[in-house]
Amino acid sequence: MKAFNEYTNIIKAFKASCRKPFSNIYYMSSDIKGYIESGRLFYEKEEAGIIFFLDEGAYYRAWLFVNENGEFTISPQNKKILIRNIYKSGEKEKGLQFVERRLEESGFRKAGTTIGIQGEPVKLFQRCEKIKKYTEAMEKKGFRCVEADFSMFGEIEKIILDSGIIKDHQLDYRTDEEKKRLEKGSYLYMVDGDGQICAASICVVEDGIAKGAALAVKEEYKRQGIAPCLTYHRFKWMRDKEVRFVQGWILTSNIPSLKYHQSLGYEFMDKYTDEWILDLAESSLDKTGDGL
Repeated sequence: MKAFNEYTNIIKAFKASCRKPFSNIYYMSSDIKGYIESGRLFYEKEEAGIIFFLDEGAYYRAWLFVNENGEFTISPQNKKILIRNIYKSGEKEKGLQFVERRLEESGFRKAGTTIGIQGEPVKLFQRCEKIKKYTEAMEKKGFRCVEADFSMFGEIEKIILDSGIIKDHQLDYRTDEEKKRLEKGSYLYMVDGDGQICAASICVVEDGIAKGAALAVKEEYKRQGIAPCLTYHRFKWMRDKEVRFVQGWILTSNIPSLKYHQSLGYEFMDKYTDEWILDLAESSLDKTGDGL
């Protein structure tokens, strides 16, 4: 795809031929323009609709614009494919139910369900003020928080992914140049008295909203009070940056994380996302294609 008007034209054309299309496109026009300009957006067009593929480095994120009763197909690519469907609690709409059945028939597996959370950093930090003295005491023991430079980003991401709190397809993709332009402190980590990294945190601010927040403690440092210290520093950083809201997603199967965020004062929204994955080895479709 070369230009944004190409994207809008194929959407308009399909709308003219389909009375009731199903769509799980959750992006702003400005985001889509950026994906096109960076050469990361591709699509496949068929009678039943259009499948868009966004290159996210380790995988493709796909979104649909299809006839909700049409037998659309999604071709396997040279990377796994992720599809996210957002809905409110209660019964899913008929179109979404059909799409999910079609995904299963195409070889997709449901990888998990996440729930949306949000909070106001000022209020969240106020709740953490009570651990300020505790954080100061930990600092006297040698534990301190460090604002990472770009050379540490890869290690921080590995700590978070190895912890299992999020999957690789839940870590927002950014190019190296985009990461270098992030605000200082977007990547934080804690070290002990010997200078060894024991915990890490990522939080990126866009238009006054912090997104993609994640915090993990290395297994050998758990139950030592590291997480509250890093949480305190993260909320302080958000407050100092005058962040208006922090938003994120938590796996509904991660009960400890749900309880932890509830204790911090996060609001749980009536917004859920089912994540569907197509791995090459699991596809029931033809695997002879070269991919994108």
